[in-house]
Amino acid sequence: HVMKTLVRRTRQPAQRLLMLGLAACVTLGLLCSFSCAHKDGEKQDKCEGSHGSSAGAPRIHGAFPKSKAKTVHFVRHAEGFHNVAAKKHVRGSREYEAALDDPSFFDAKLSPHGEEQCRNLRSTSDHVDYSLVLVSPLTRTLQTYTLGFRERKDVPVIALEHVRERFGKHPCDSRRSVQELRQDFPQVNFTFIAAGPDPHLCTPESCPPRESDAEIDVRVQQFLDFVASRPEKEILVVSHSSFLARMFQEHFKWEEREGKARFENAELRSVVIPFR
Repeated sequence: HVMKTLVRRTRQPAQRLLMLGLAACVTLGLLCSFSCAHKDGEKQDKCEGSHGSSAGAPRIHGAFPKSKAKTVHFVRHAEGFHNVAAKKHVRGSREYEAALDDPSFFDAKLSPHGEEQCRNLRSTSDHVDYSLVLVSPLTRTLQTYTLGFRERKDVPVIALEHVRERFGKHPCDSRRSVQELRQDFPQVNFTFIAAGPDPHLCTPESCPPRESDAEIDVRVQQFLDFVASRPEKEILVVSHSSFLARMFQEHFKWEEREGKARFENAELRSVVIPFR
């Protein structure tokens, strides 16, 4: 069960200042909230506490035992071919939805620009420490992890259905069979995924209805329960726009403190989550 979140945006600059504040809060067992803003062309970064306090003076929202907190690094997959097609239209429009309905985008792969985003992510993610990786079993998230992060032999990588994209309606949000995925991503543990074809398979002949917010909420809770059950304290999660936006907006109340809940492609956010 999530009580509150301790937030820092690792994708933004001003890392040293932010990490010092984070370390102080976690070491003391305090629950603090941070955000950093950076404008292109400006040398000065702006770091504030959750109530607009100056950097170095974060507001305290409560206290919790450090032993019950986990740092989770969330990443949205890099740009896929389906994203390229959809971006040509207004989000939510008929043309936008039609672009995503294209069967050629089944379990969409990363675009060349998405692969470039992964290379950029790889060059800037060495400071991100983790001892477990949880990744959606869709091809674009698996590619984002393998291309965007250096392989660590001692770190388990688990494919988890809980963090996949909102399923139904769009072929791009269906996945290939576990057998096929294992061939392309042998370093990933697929034992938590049922063998055989995707139970939410979307084909031109038949496609399940779009997953509701309430159904995503169930998966969010299943994911958080899974994280709570694991012994690892630093976890990397590679997921999708709708799932992450729903979790950050509804469960973490991100917009009340930090602004936009929706992730950009290849965006990385790190949070500290205390569990009861």
